[in-house]
Amino acid sequence: MLRPGIKFKDYVVVKGLGGGGMSYVWLAKRLDSGEYFVVKEPIIREDDLQSTKLNIEKIRHEAKVLRILRHRNVVSLVEAFEVLQNVANVNLTPVIIVMEYIDGPSLDSYVRSNGPSVKTAIEIMKQLCDAVTFIHRNNVIHRDIKPKNILIHKKGDVVKLIDFGTSRYYYDQPMSNEAVISPGGYTAPEQRRFLSTPQSDIWSLGAVLYFLVTGRDPEYDMPGYPDNIVALPDPRKYNEDVDERIVRVIQKAMNPIMSNRYLTASDMLRDLLGSEIVRPETPISLVIKGVKYDIDSDVIVIGRNDATDTTEIYYKGGEAVIEIYDENKFISKRHCMIFRKGDKWYLKDLGSLNKTAVYRDGRWIEVYRGYKQESPEFELMDGDIISLAYDAKKGPYLQIMVKFNVGAG
Repeated sequence: MLRPGIKFKDYVVVKGLGGGGMSYVWLAKRLDSGEYFVVKEPIIREDDLQSTKLNIEKIRHEAKVLRILRHRNVVSLVEAFEVLQNVANVNLTPVIIVMEYIDGPSLDSYVRSNGPSVKTAIEIMKQLCDAVTFIHRNNVIHRDIKPKNILIHKKGDVVKLIDFGTSRYYYDQPMSNEAVISPGGYTAPEQRRFLSTPQSDIWSLGAVLYFLVTGRDPEYDMPGYPDNIVALPDPRKYNEDVDERIVRVIQKAMNPIMSNRYLTASDMLRDLLGSEIVRPETPISLVIKGVKYDIDSDVIVIGRNDATDTTEIYYKGGEAVIEIYDENKFISKRHCMIFRKGDKWYLKDLGSLNKTAVYRDGRWIEVYRGYKQESPEFELMDGDIISLAYDAKKGPYLQIMVKFNVGAG
């Protein structure tokens, strides 16, 4: 365990910055340059090996996720390294991560000190929505966006999203047998039921916006939360400067029904800024890695893209073809098909190696017959979530939200 004055690698620990259930956080100074950094190490408990292993897993996972997330509004990873440690006669390799130091308060402290402000809220949400759009495009779901996990740098008021220890990245997720829940109403209802989707982060964005303009946690103004919400929070009760547009954005983002929320963080930001969200003229939209694709075809073939590290869409022989980059290659080249017959839409697995499933009514339903065998047709409903490469133990690998555009196409 680190402590003030301890030297490790090229750093010396200056002081403690805090800690939670899984980690200690320290301020450290680089010996050669004098530059400050934040160091996080897992909490090691000699009397609780299971909790210790989980804490190590969370830090290791956070390092893995931060390696792929390079964005102005996401905390930057500097380096991560393992140390050998014997715990209760078991050799473990805890990971210590070094991150950039953000000299400034958490959003929670900032608002409680300065008071709520509509103008400040909009400026902060611009950066926060941009960060969430970026992490979703990398197939990361944060799962714990709240004021205490958002920092504001004193220089330039740059917003930084932190604490990715409980995030989900493809199959990877610490606490796979536990729901990620935070107090205050920042956790989407479905996440309490072990389902985390990009729309769960959209809920959290709405809750943060509510806090920004009221200084209150939304849970206390949302009767029935989380299982039977009877009224969505209305910030005008506590701030007369809040207009109808902000109320609409908060309540849409925090709709208890996932498919009624914004499809993307970009859509939420456009609405918040008063920009028009163009109504799709295509019959169906799919949200893949935080991006909405309006598909102008009755037949959609979805598979893996090996040519580039992006999601590509093109039309061939009357079909829309969507190819998704998957570095792990769990998605098959031709994984599944979505198609319309009459006024109904259906899903069919095309004999993928790693299955297809649909989330509905609180459970995952496998749409699969076997490798190289097409599955029976499965009727889709508006707001269904499709998982490519579904695993009964690990859960969904890559999620796609289905949205029907009524009256279009």
